[in-house]
Amino acid sequence: MGPYDAMPPRTKFYVFYWEGKDHDGIDLSSLKSCSSCGKLRDPWRFRLDNVQACLRSCTKEGEIFREEVAEFWCVSPWTIVSYNLPKFAAYLSKKGTKALTENVVLGTAMSIYQGTPQKLEPGVSVQNLGYEVTWQNWLWWRAGVLKSRAQKNGRKCVVMHLDGSGDELLNHPKPSSAEQDIESVILLLGGPDGIKPGVAREMHNILSQKSHAYLKVRLPGGKQHSNVAIGDLFMAHDRGSLLHDVQQRLKMGKEKYAEFKDGVSTLMDLIADSYENHEEAMQMLQKLKAVAAGQRHADGDNSQKLTPEKAALSSIKLSQQQL
Repeated sequence: MGPYDAMPPRTKFYVFYWEGKDHDGIDLSSLKSCSSCGKLRDPWRFRLDNVQACLRSCTKEGEIFREEVAEFWCVSPWTIVSYNLPKFAAYLSKKGTKALTENVVLGTAMSIYQGTPQKLEPGVSVQNLGYEVTWQNWLWWRAGVLKSRAQKNGRKCVVMHLDGSGDELLNHPKPSSAEQDIESVILLLGGPDGIKPGVAREMHNILSQKSHAYLKVRLPGGKQHSNVAIGDLFMAHDRGSLLHDVQQRLKMGKEKYAEFKDGVSTLMDLIADSYENHEEAMQMLQKLKAVAAGQRHADGDNSQKLTPEKAALSSIKLSQQQL
């Protein structure tokens, strides 16, 4: 057995994209193909062009889709379009069509909706909702499956809700055990018009019960288009910061994490503003490193219950005093 054989599978992401500006949400019956060129006509209807752009943000150089992204759910009040990305990628490869054009992404969903026979399994499903099957009970079931699976494996299912009022993560790349602890992440975000407060409350009520943790997070730089936000998060994941930051936020709690993040940012600003050349800055960093290490050792001697998070906060405060 190799050294990595016993390691748990990588964390999987499930993108939950909400489109609910109109009362009925998206309407795939509005999609038509041009009789001359075969391309989709008016893909901007119901902002379906943004759905295609968001799905494209789940790609990666050298692959059709990122290995870590399992599914993409486009959810609206009366229709759910689900893309199983590994199956969809295999379908596109067999067809020799890897460019994620509107005709490929939306056209496949349109053909499924219209009941067109498929020679190959596309990995795309369209579910029409009603008063018996609603998006709420669909989400209760789907998130519940992920939570139960993670719990069975001794891991966690975490919801990350992209929201302007959420916590801004530190964005600090660092190897951690987050991949071992977190089995699945439901990445929740809205389309161009966001998620209405009443709908957001229903989602929170469901997902806070059908996950192990529900976090609201925001990206630096203010409001962004949803496809840009998805790409930004996955780039942070590539750099090794996303899951580590989520894990730290879960351990510290909202207030302690905010204090920790502000402390780190303030400390970096003080270092940058206080020293004019590289040598002076490096000398101070070495001194602060020694101070922080000594403080952790002293705190460890004084309390056997000291956590790494408390030690970090204590070290930051002492280091700031040294400046």
